[in-house]
Amino acid sequence: MLLALASLLTAIPCHAAIGDVEIDGVFYRPDTTDNTASMIGANVENVVIKPSITIDSKTYTVDKVKSAINYDDKLYICKSIFFPSSIQKIDPFIFSNTPKLSSIDCESPEYKVVDGILYTKDMTTALCVPRDASSVNLPETLEQLEFYAFQNCKYIQKLKLPNKLKISSNRFLGCSSLTEFIIDDTNTNLSVLDGVLYDKKYKSLLAVPAALDNVDIPSTVTRIESYAFYGCTKNTKHKSI
Repeated sequence: MLLALASLLTAIPCHAAIGDVEIDGVFYRPDTTDNTASMIGANVENVVIKPSITIDSKTYTVDKVKSAINYDDKLYICKSIFFPSSIQKIDPFIFSNTPKLSSIDCESPEYKVVDGILYTKDMTTALCVPRDASSVNLPETLEQLEFYAFQNCKYIQKLKLPNKLKISSNRFLGCSSLTEFIIDDTNTNLSVLDGVLYDKKYKSLLAVPAALDNVDIPSTVTRIESYAFYGCTKNTKHKSI
């Protein structure tokens, strides 16, 4: 019995745990089960993610970017970031606290950068807009904005939203200069009244531009979505009409 148990234990592969490592100011988390690694944060201004890292003579392919507890604030000073071709998955939460990020470069076949904005390869989802952008041209292919895509884009004043875009709550937190949303008359998903963003039937108030002075809310509105008035320090009054 003991001999059989010993043989069984020998046959089970043993994966030694490896802790997080820092290389050139970038933090990685190796995974010994498949010899891959995740980039989980950085404490430098110019972040260059390596396509692979070597630890104790063993090489790990860096194929993921993940948000990790205790590392979320590490990208606070990040001004530029480079994603190598090895990256297969980027967790959009990694951009939750990147107020200084102004340059994104990406060689991953799963993503692309157009006019400085990071998108999925089919350009249906936007992950991150440079925080120093003053104007943005969003493609008509865009269907989704990740929650932190526009966070702290404090120089954008007007924003035109494409027809296919669907959002259910404010995606423009920290856009402190924003005064107006703009859409085409043919938009079937969204409505805009006096610069304020609503769902198509004016049932839900989605987002109020942070720099707008006041808002007259239509009587059709039955729901104000989360963070709809986020950052509206100039808005001293709003009323239903």
